[in-house]
Parts: sequence; structure tokens; C-alpha cells
Amino acid sequence: MAVMDVTLVHGQNLIVNPSFEEYSVPCEDVWGQGRIYDAHGWERASRNFAGDSDLISPCSIDNYRPPSNLMGYQIPRFGENYCLFGSTVGWYSINDNFIGIESVQPSFRRSLIPDSCYYFQLDMSRPEAVDTIVSFGLDLLFTREDFTFTQFTVPNVSPQYSLSNLDTLSTVSWTRITKKVILQDTSEYLTLAWFNIPQSYPDGTLFSAGYYIDNVVLYPCDAPVFSADAGEDITICKGDSVELSTPYRNNEYMYWWVNAYGDTISTERTLWVDDSPGTYYLAQLDFKFDVTWDTVSVFNKSCLELELPNVFTPNDDGQNDLWKPKGKDIGQIDLQIYSRWGQLIWSYSGRYEDLNGWNGGDASEGTYYVVAKDIGIDGKTVEEKGTLTLLRYGGKANS
Repeated sequence: MAVMDVTLVHGQNLIVNPSFEEYSVPCEDVWGQGRIYDAHGWERASRNFAGDSDLISPCSIDNYRPPSNLMGYQIPRFGENYCLFGSTVGWYSINDNFIGIESVQPSFRRSLIPDSCYYFQLDMSRPEAVDTIVSFGLDLLFTREDFTFTQFTVPNVSPQYSLSNLDTLSTVSWTRITKKVILQDTSEYLTLAWFNIPQSYPDGTLFSAGYYIDNVVLYPCDAPVFSADAGEDITICKGDSVELSTPYRNNEYMYWWVNAYGDTISTERTLWVDDSPGTYYLAQLDFKFDVTWDTVSVFNKSCLELELPNVFTPNDDGQNDLWKPKGKDIGQIDLQIYSRWGQLIWSYSGRYEDLNGWNGGDASEGTYYVVAKDIGIDGKTVEEKGTLTLLRYGGKANS
């Protein structure tokens, strides 16, 4: 799928810029390896007690660009960007040690309501260059007030929720992690860090615990979620076109219409197609970054129709000078025009597309009778009879 702008497709997600696609500064102003606060909505992530978390982005320097970066190879789960942050332990002795823990702090679109149910979700993977000699984790701290760290100190806080044993994350694919969240207090801020990292290790312990994260989502448990809906299969008349569409969802979803060859032919909610029989695939991305699929097939049929105009004015004024039946899906046609006394005045038999029409010849004004039979492109036949009024008033003929 093509990379697309997701700025408006937040839906029920309360996290601002959940996949780090929007920048808080122009691309050329992204600093060096890309700090996480270069992503819009994540500016508060610079509050930490180690270094700043990194924004893996095409705007960063060479070693911090996806999919290859100094920590390994990883294709973004969605879009072009993702976040790298981690924890480092260098425990040489009780008097010679270092514990560095990065953090990220996303912005909310609105405050969390006490005693309400939410789901927290993110996609995670493990960089190839990260050591895994110990089990490590990630904690979620929700706070009413703005939470800040004192650098290189471990805050005395108890996070409400924890993600553990993250050393089992894949280095090849992304893992979707979900937590059900119910908070007793109004929450304005979320801090992601490993608050529960052990504070004492055997001498000589050295490790780095890092994560890639993408698609951070926080949404009400009762948020409506719709699967892709391409509509019912449809049959149209040959020569016609039809609009395929999916129901309007407040612009909270993204769409890709794909043809039978796997080509993306539209990213709009609707798609016009001609009468060529075929199946079309609709991929829909929702605010949880889940993709669902649906298909719709278009068939065609012959809609044989024949209409006999009941008046024409062959006076050479350039308007309505020829009499010609109108129709749809006509292959062959037989026409006879008779006077009131049953005399054959004009006839035609042949392909409809070769029919030029009757110019009135030397016929006088009056009423004529028409007998028509057409044969459709599918072999069906239609017979029609009617009257035709010929008028010559005005125009060059009477000048």
C-alpha cells in the first residue's frame, strides 16, 4: 500500500500523531538522528532520566533512517516513521554503575474520564542490536499533572500498568500489544518508560534493552469499529458506469480500492467503474491501524431498449433534421415508415451503428406510421410500433 497522510484519520484514537508521521519542525530542521520531540504531539518526550528517545525517520541522518538504522533493519509498521527508545545498564560494581532509561510522553486529544474503560495499544518490535540477557519491560504511568523526570534518577512512582517479558519481541515483524485501562482519576498525561527496572545487578552486568514502537493508540472501550464494506455485488447495463462506495464514517478511515491485478486505483471513499465485468477489493484502515478487506463484483448485462421519436422537423435548420430511433444495446435493426394509406415511404435494415436516420426525403408534412424491430447484442429482440409527425415549418426549406 502507498504511504498516505494520516493526520485526519484519528477517529476514536486519543493519541495525537499516533504513528509519528507529522513533524513539529520542517524536515530539514530535524536535529541529527531525530529526537522524538521532532514528531508533533510528542514534544514532552524530552522529559527523561537518560538520553532522548529517537525518531527513526527519512528526515534523520543516515544511521537513523528506516528501514536500515544503526540498531538493525525494520520496516515501519505504518507510514514512514517510528520511535526508538530504550534502557541501558552498565553495572560494574556497587560503586561503579549506570542505569539509563529513556521515555516517551504522547499528547492526548482530550482528558481521560475517571472510571471509564479504555484500550491502550501499540505495535512493538526489538532491534537486532539489542542485548537480551535479561527480561525487560515497559510501564504505563497515567497522571493528572504534568510528570517530569530528574535526569539520571529513578522516580518514586508506581505505574498503573506494565508490559513485561518484552525480550521475546520479534526482530523481524511487529507485535501488537493491548492493555485494558480503567483509571480512578482524571488523566491528562501518559508516560511510557521502564519504571520497574531492577536497581541492583551482579557485578559485570551489561545490557541494552531497546524497543521500536509504532501506532500508539488509546481509545474508549465502547468506540464503534467498522469493518470494510464495499457494498453488494452489482449488475449494470452494458455501456453504463457505476459508482462503488463504502458507507461514510466521519472521515475516520482510510481506503484503498484495488483491482484484480493488485493495483491501487483509488484512495477515495467512492470509485467509478465502467461496465467491464470484474471484482474490486476494498482495503480499509481504521483508527486502531487494523486493516480489513471486502470485495464487490461488477457484472454487465444487455439492457435492450428502443425508443421511437414521434416528431421531427427536416427543414435544414440544423436541429432535429433527422429521424432516428434511440436505443441501448442494439445490434441489428429493421425499420419501415408508412404513409397513412399504407404506402412504404422509407426503410432500413442493418447494423444500428450504421444507421444515419431518415431525412424526410420528399415526404409532405403529416403523420406516418413506424414499424421497428431490433435485435440486441445478446440476441434478444424488441418490436415497437408508433406514429411519427413530420413538420417542415421555418428553416431553409421554406425560405
